[in-house]
Amino acid sequence: MVVCTTCSGSGEISEYVREDCEFCEGTGTVIGLTCDACSGLGMAVNKNITCPSCKGTGTERDLEPVVRPVAIPKPGLFNKNSRETSKSVEIPVSVSKPGSKQKPKSKTFLNSFYYDAIRLLSMAVAVGLGYLIFKAGGTPGQFLLIPFLGWLAFNIVLKLLEVLIHLLLGSFKLLFLPVIIVVVGYYLEQDWAVQTVAFLGEHLGTVITQGEVLFEKLKTI
Repeated sequence: MVVCTTCSGSGEISEYVREDCEFCEGTGTVIGLTCDACSGLGMAVNKNITCPSCKGTGTERDLEPVVRPVAIPKPGLFNKNSRETSKSVEIPVSVSKPGSKQKPKSKTFLNSFYYDAIRLLSMAVAVGLGYLIFKAGGTPGQFLLIPFLGWLAFNIVLKLLEVLIHLLLGSFKLLFLPVIIVVVGYYLEQDWAVQTVAFLGEHLGTVITQGEVLFEKLKTI
């Protein structure tokens, strides 16, 4: 505590006006000690917070690239026949014919033909054992096996084939006589026979083209 310099410690400004000093508020003393923590600055450093770049160490790594010279050996003899310079590099390269395929020397390696044959054989065995096979989504080559439905699907396919064969035989019997008549008329150069053959040829080409397109779509299923 130090003595107020305005009122000399009396707490009053003069003897005639008795009012409290506005600096010491009538106490006659003023607190004037300097803070030891901030040395009178009013601010202090938080030592618990470290620098995010150097992590409090005060130093950081230099990330600039460093170029170092590479020592190249002097010219020498290789295989006791040829002399190579220090700038030459020998890289062995094997070149094969276009379309050739090197097979690894492994007993477990199989061609795609054998793989497809084994896959189809396994599917046939699964169907024979009473499993219905569907393609499973996700990984190519995987199938979903549903038991006890294979026999049902197999019998349905057999029935459909039987119905198709009967339809073909019936159609052949119905069309056999008209076809013979058209062929004989075409051979005799009859106008109606020639027009019939031209009409059938035009539409038959369209039917064959559509059949090929349908067959290609069935192959992708």
